[in-house]
Amino acid sequence: MHIAEIKVTNQWQKLEDIIKQKISNFVFENGKKYTIQNIGNSSANFIEKSNIPTDETGFIKQPNESPIVYTKTIGTLYVKSCVINTFLTVSDDN
Repeated sequence: MHIAEIKVTNQWQKLEDIIKQKISNFVFENGKKYTIQNIGNSSANFIEKSNIPTDETGFIKQPNESPIVYTKTIGTLYVKSCVINTFLTVSDDN
């Protein structure tokens, strides 16, 4: 089920917080699978950590590649665009 289409900037942000700008009560549920698709024009960088990344490079996903299937664990999923901004769609696998 489609959750949201979001804009990602070139600064590390919690993906959950970006989604909350569209759906105020959204929370990633532990153990649940989410599909994340880069539909923008630039690549997006993802990393799961317990605190905000500094200069780390995570997993880079190019525009229109096959989607990421993300399962929430104990960390927080951070995301940033590799250029100025890009767009993602997020859905759950229910």
